[in-house]
Amino acid sequence: MSPEQVAIARNVRLAYEQTARGLGGQDYLLHAVRDLVRHLKKNGESPERVVITIKRLCGRPAASFARRYDPFASSNATRPISEIVIGVAIEEYFSGPIVNGTGSV
Repeated sequence: MSPEQVAIARNVRLAYEQTARGLGGQDYLLHAVRDLVRHLKKNGESPERVVITIKRLCGRPAASFARRYDPFASSNATRPISEIVIGVAIEEYFSGPIVNGTGSV
C-alpha cells in the first residue's frame, strides 16, 4: 500500500467513525470513500478487492451473512451507514472507465 493510499484509507476510517458516532457529516465520509475507490481502481484493484477494503475500513465482515444472522442489519427503514458506504463504493467503481496505473484506458 502506497503512503497516499494509506492516508486516503485513514481518512475513510476516521470519517466512518465520526459519522457512526454522530460527530461528522455523512457527505465527508462519502467523498472520502469515492476518493479511495478511484485510487484503488486506478491502481488496478478488482471490484471485489475494493468492496473488501471498504468493508474492512468500516468494521464489517468481508463475507455477507443472511439477514437474520447479520449483527449490522437494521430492522427499521433506514440502512446502516456501512451499507450506504458500500453502495457508494460500488457505484463509484462502475461509474467510469477502468483505468490502469499509467492513466490509460
